[in-house]
Amino acid sequence: MLSEACQSVVSERDGVDPSWFNRWFAQVVAGAALLVSFIWAPGSFPRVDLCYFRRLTGLPCPGCGLTRAFCAISHGQFFSAFKLNPFAFAFYSAALTVLFWPLLRRAFPRAMARANVPRILAIAVPTLIFGMILYGIVRIALLLS
Repeated sequence: MLSEACQSVVSERDGVDPSWFNRWFAQVVAGAALLVSFIWAPGSFPRVDLCYFRRLTGLPCPGCGLTRAFCAISHGQFFSAFKLNPFAFAFYSAALTVLFWPLLRRAFPRAMARANVPRILAIAVPTLIFGMILYGIVRIALLLS
């Protein structure tokens, strides 16, 4: 849906490739997330429970702790980040990759040309989703036992 909105703003008939706009938008979002994570210290978050799953069940969802863990990584608190949510490292790496992809393409043109990004994403995204669901199940099972 977002892609359709982006294409309506920037279209090929305007002489601009819509995929360029999508990449630019992803870089802005990744850069903003990283910037905010450097500004906010993990312990300074307001205690507002935004997770609907947690509100309904009283149990953490697979994504609970990701924001604080993301910020903890930016502040060099790696052990704390891992305790909050180990998947934050994958999301942090993804944000850095999206942000610095143009520089990587310029610095390593041959390697980036050989990188089969659609195939990498086709494997990485479902694996990440499955891993997070499994993590959530194990975390809830440990809390209930």
